[in-house]
Amino acid sequence: MAVRTGAQFLDSLRAMTDGREFWMDGEKIGDVTTDPRFAGAARTLAGLYDMQHDPDLSDVMTYVDEDTGERHPRSYQIPRSMEELQARSKMVKHWADATLGMFTRTPDYMNIYLAVSAGSAAEYGGYQNHDFGQNMRDLYQYMRANDYAMAHSLNHPQTDRSRPVEDQDQDLACKITKETDAGIYISGARTVTTLAAYIEEVSVFPSPHKPVSGEAGDYSFAVVIPVTTPGTKFLFRPPVVPGGGASPEDHPLASRFDETDAMMVFDNVFVPWERVYAYRDVEACNTLSARIGHSAHLYDQVSLRCIAKAEFMVGLALTICHSMQIEGFSHIANWLADMMSQLELLKAAHTAAVAGAGPNKYGVWQADAGPFTAMRRLFPDMIANMNDKVTQMAAGGLVTAPSTADFSSEIGDDVRLYMQSANADAETRVRLMRLAFDATMSGFAGRQLLYERFFGGDPVRNAHRQVNGYDKQPLMDKVAAFLMRSAADTDQTKKHAAE
Repeated sequence: MAVRTGAQFLDSLRAMTDGREFWMDGEKIGDVTTDPRFAGAARTLAGLYDMQHDPDLSDVMTYVDEDTGERHPRSYQIPRSMEELQARSKMVKHWADATLGMFTRTPDYMNIYLAVSAGSAAEYGGYQNHDFGQNMRDLYQYMRANDYAMAHSLNHPQTDRSRPVEDQDQDLACKITKETDAGIYISGARTVTTLAAYIEEVSVFPSPHKPVSGEAGDYSFAVVIPVTTPGTKFLFRPPVVPGGGASPEDHPLASRFDETDAMMVFDNVFVPWERVYAYRDVEACNTLSARIGHSAHLYDQVSLRCIAKAEFMVGLALTICHSMQIEGFSHIANWLADMMSQLELLKAAHTAAVAGAGPNKYGVWQADAGPFTAMRRLFPDMIANMNDKVTQMAAGGLVTAPSTADFSSEIGDDVRLYMQSANADAETRVRLMRLAFDATMSGFAGRQLLYERFFGGDPVRNAHRQVNGYDKQPLMDKVAAFLMRSAADTDQTKKHAAE
């Protein structure tokens, strides 16, 4: 298959209907390509896969493997040069722009993870006669050859946050329960698995920050399994699309970009050794991602999606202002300038990160993670501020805009007369306000903000990691050098005064 089309993607989802166990709203889910709670996002993803076959985008979205001569999705490319790293960024931005940055976990995220993991596979080590590094190389080749999609599940259930999972009374977190010559068995739960309804494989990431002692080894593992693996259940949250399948005109973002989130439940799930990538090694699970440099690559994808979202929000604000002719007011101009400045800072952070790129010890090129880390920390407040400014600009228009269905009813003439604005007819203004509502005030908008705040983990813990990992000494040395120079200048001044 190598590079699949949207139709092939949808066919794959349909083929798994009977083999997987999805639950939502108290019922078992069948075909996600037709269920109105899932179908909109499935069509969106199909459109992304079709972009790989657009003749004008072929060299952007895909690449040719020099060893085999085969063409593959660009997101699966292991970047071996600055040019290849930049080419991957260009591909990611095309997908991000196509979804306005609102589809928060497109398949390229985990494709990139697999590529850089395979490129630095020696870091995975092994257990007894099992070579986890070779397992990762084999997985990468399998996923790339089929252009499959993958999601990941990282967190333990929020049962008792005051104690680590290995010390809790209720044993709910996913753990290793048995080891055999053929593989291992796991039971328990993991969350949050975004995109789970639209994937072939799921990666159960090693959960970091475990003490290297006690029973933590039972919870220290990494595996990848098909979503059809017996004993695996996916428990989905309700959709943020009103009614499960709302009109795209009235809920234009939610109806297209609700990728869903799920908790995974494992009931004595068997995982063969060839699908294991870490096992009972607490230290490896705590440090593996940092040693490979996952953050620098994954945040490259994240930052481009955030830029696409910010570009959309600025464009939305400008369109609203123009429709009502309010851009000339001083406070509106100030708000627009704030949004534009934040957008430019996001773009500058990505530029700086890529400019500082270099190869790791395996020859895999990665950006400088520093600017990405800063961007990740600040973006949630930036996008929340943009949402707030858009709501203030649109004001009452957000809560008075009727359904687009009203235009086809007996009150259509009234709606056309009273919903127009200075630079937009009624149909255009209503659609614009429905879009702004979905972007800033709807259930979809609330989930977007929650995702931006927490998808990268606990912000407080991340702040500690940023401080602890920052190269602080050169900055402190600058202060120390100035204090020494200042003291010397003072002594010299006193000496001259005494003379």
